[in-house]
Amino acid sequence: MQPYFFPYLGYFQLAASVEKFVFFDDVNFIKKGFIHRNQILVNKEPHRFTLPLKKVSQNDLIKDVYVSEIFPDWKTKFLRTIESNYSKSLNYKEILMLLEEVLSKDSLSEMASQSIINVLKYLDINTATSFSSSIDYARTGTGQDKILSICQLLGATKYTNAIGGKELYDEFAFQNADLQLNFIKMDQNAIGELFPNHPIHLSILHYLFHFDKASVLKGLMQSKLVSNRNYQE
Repeated sequence: MQPYFFPYLGYFQLAASVEKFVFFDDVNFIKKGFIHRNQILVNKEPHRFTLPLKKVSQNDLIKDVYVSEIFPDWKTKFLRTIESNYSKSLNYKEILMLLEEVLSKDSLSEMASQSIINVLKYLDINTATSFSSSIDYARTGTGQDKILSICQLLGATKYTNAIGGKELYDEFAFQNADLQLNFIKMDQNAIGELFPNHPIHLSILHYLFHFDKASVLKGLMQSKLVSNRNYQE
């Protein structure tokens, strides 16, 4: 998966469900995507925050994208917003330190990947992480071809992706490569019951501020693995 900046619970459900998680950092940056933005609650309403970036196009690779010169001012304002809305939350000081460490990085890829690594470490999730840019895989062909190449180089027997990617992959191509293809599907009803009055698609930051580790981990367990053959809307 591309590295995202403090993504939502579903991203961490995927990361927690595998033995090794590869950050796809040498693929094109998506300008209108959520790689560098997410949502928290401000005055009890969803509020989108966006990391300011230097001039970037969709031809730039994620690993080559850097934050803008205005980042120090943005960081100050962002942390003030966090303080105003989360300073009375259960884990404010601890998660603030985690957040500030991430914001000390220089590039988008570093910030995004570190936000995920820090959260996994905080939650005592032992998923190993690596970067596609450090793997000598076949960089030609389709996205599926690249993923198959990475999996084979890493000696994988199973590949899991988010349920949103189910239309992108040919199950028979994975079978021919001796790989089991799975998708992880969030149980939104269960998460809604676990975290009532907390919108599901907020950044993981929101849940880390408000809930203890055990509750967040329980939220990450509210999912199931499915294949293309047994998936139903």
